[in-house]
Amino acid sequence: MNLYVIVSVLNNTSSETFPRSNWPLHLTLLGNFYTDASESELQSILENSVEKTHPFSVVGDRKEMFGKNADVSVTVLKKTTELESLHNQLRHSFGPSVLHFETLDYIGEGYLPHITDTAEVGLGVDEGVKLTTISLVRLTEDTAYICSTTPLS
Repeated sequence: MNLYVIVSVLNNTSSETFPRSNWPLHLTLLGNFYTDASESELQSILENSVEKTHPFSVVGDRKEMFGKNADVSVTVLKKTTELESLHNQLRHSFGPSVLHFETLDYIGEGYLPHITDTAEVGLGVDEGVKLTTISLVRLTEDTAYICSTTPLS
């Protein structure tokens, strides 16, 4: 089984590969999951799931520290119907027979949309950013690989 995550990359990155410790600015839409499905199967499901989703903006609500050691700076987003709908749409499109989540704590009711700050940039409170693409990212122990990116229509 391979490990994946579905995100929206929010700043231009020239690299399709990066260390897991140094992500570009991004919003996680569907947390880490294992699957035996091929990347082409996952991409097809992703494309069908978001084919009627238009780009939309999200806005920072508050700053928090996440992680085991509370050492990861994030901006928790204001909850919106569009964002919650997209998360649930993705979750239901793939279904439990395809995805096996590392933890269910952050799925569905537990989904807490946030943008993780990078060394160079973060999202401020009351600052907005537009989601225009969704990416399927394969994770290894140390590296993240952007497998595909789907534009929102």
